[in-house]
Amino acid sequence: MSASNKKKLRKEQITAKMTERQTQEQKEAKQLKRYTAAFISVIAIVLVAAIGIVAVRGVVQSGMLQKKSVAAVVGGKELNAVELSYYYFDAIDKAYSEWYNQYGSNTATYLQILEGLDVNKPLEDQIADSKTNKTWADHFVETALENAKRTYLLCDLAKKANFKLSEDDVKAIDSQISMQQLYAVYYYGYSDFNKYLGSTYCYGANEESFRTYLEQNQLAEAYLAHYTESLSYTDAQITEYVKDKLTDYNSYTYSSVYLSYTYFLGEGTKDDKGNVTYTDAERDAARAKAKEVATNLLSAKTFEDLEKAVKALDINKDKENAKATNNKNVIGSKLPGLMKDWITSGDRVKGNNSVIVNEYTPTDDNKDDGKEPEKVINGYYVVLFDSVNDNKVPTVDVHHLLKQFKGGTKGEDGKTTYTDAEKKTAKEAAEKLLKDWEAMEGGKTLENFKKLVEKNTDDTASAATGGLYENISYDQNLVEPFLNWCIDENRKVGDVEIVETEYGYHIMYFAERNEMSYRDLLITNDMRTEDSKKWYDEQFKTITGSLKDLEWIATDATIGSR
Repeated sequence: MSASNKKKLRKEQITAKMTERQTQEQKEAKQLKRYTAAFISVIAIVLVAAIGIVAVRGVVQSGMLQKKSVAAVVGGKELNAVELSYYYFDAIDKAYSEWYNQYGSNTATYLQILEGLDVNKPLEDQIADSKTNKTWADHFVETALENAKRTYLLCDLAKKANFKLSEDDVKAIDSQISMQQLYAVYYYGYSDFNKYLGSTYCYGANEESFRTYLEQNQLAEAYLAHYTESLSYTDAQITEYVKDKLTDYNSYTYSSVYLSYTYFLGEGTKDDKGNVTYTDAERDAARAKAKEVATNLLSAKTFEDLEKAVKALDINKDKENAKATNNKNVIGSKLPGLMKDWITSGDRVKGNNSVIVNEYTPTDDNKDDGKEPEKVINGYYVVLFDSVNDNKVPTVDVHHLLKQFKGGTKGEDGKTTYTDAEKKTAKEAAEKLLKDWEAMEGGKTLENFKKLVEKNTDDTASAATGGLYENISYDQNLVEPFLNWCIDENRKVGDVEIVETEYGYHIMYFAERNEMSYRDLLITNDMRTEDSKKWYDEQFKTITGSLKDLEWIATDATIGSR
């Protein structure tokens, strides 16, 4: 998600008493208040009182002092307040984005309850770690320093390797800046982009330094990806790596149901405050009932039968407590721990099922009687095996051009449906583009198809690569008609066809059937990830970083004003 979209998301979710414009003005006023006090103490002996405040405002807002400061030193390079502020506020934005992904529209409430963090109070006034007495501002400043160390380290390594940004990388940066400029105008009313950056990050921030910051981060991540991708392995190395994890790279299809013992608890005993308690006998009875129901479900030998049986359970009469799930093509290494050994057993065949207990051993730090503590049962899983695939199939690469359905009607379930007329319009657009490609100078080539995609596709995420989707296999998270077309064993290089999905019509181009199997791709990806991390961790030990003058870093910022 771009920085502008993240800010828009937060703006929509956090209730504020002031408008966004007022928030920005308040933010600037807070900066001036803080900066004025510091600046006056330095120049009071030089400036006459009559013009002191005006001079302070002019010098502070010019960013001269911020750009001349040394806020941090990373690997021998000095970062001024503007440069460190980019890392500082982006660390805040990233943290909030992760929180929002977890808590959604209740983020502010959950942060207050779980983290003790009030999004409308200054970060420097809120403790993040009671043991060290670090504030949230301290936390984000330290995170900013670590991120700066990472970026500068990887940039230096990229330069030594003569690695440079690609044209697509540069276009991505241009696009990000353009989006920020639009955001500055339409959401905050700034016609001057530099003033917007100064208000958002730090006085002295401007398009030139902001672009440099984006370029450095893009170069760092691009080089790390390049290094990781460059790692290669022999068949012997691959064999050695997987000798103790052969099942980790199979794909398994199975169904499962979880029955918590709490689903079977009765009414219990309610006190005058409405609190409900249960006796040990009542809990034991609930556990026994859960086991009985789980055992009865073993009569189901297909997912459809299991799903039907679960829906008919008494515990699902008033509300859906238990639900049968059909888990397709789950990589062995990602199977649930409790079920993994049973599912991956070599003698497992279609229709095998089992009840697996979910239990834990409680810990009591005050208990030291030498006896092994009894395990406590939380519930039971019913697992139904379907199939296993060793993934020794080639992956494929395809290109596509999407013409989305337009219009539509959103139902109560949130899904959008389209009329036949709306679908027809999208199909006709796709058919016309297909004819345009067939008539292009040079013929029906992949290069011409990529040019057509770049200018006409509605899948903007893949436009720059000509609609490329690489290393597709049958367990990919793609819509079914799209996926089925790609993995058809009869598909040949150069095949072109229009395919309908829930998103619209796709003009598909089959580009390649790769030599490497999907299994080996999974293995080498894991090997690269592990080896790349080891390499990076060793490199990171070589770079130093320290914080210096933080006077101009907005530690009094609030997350709500972002």
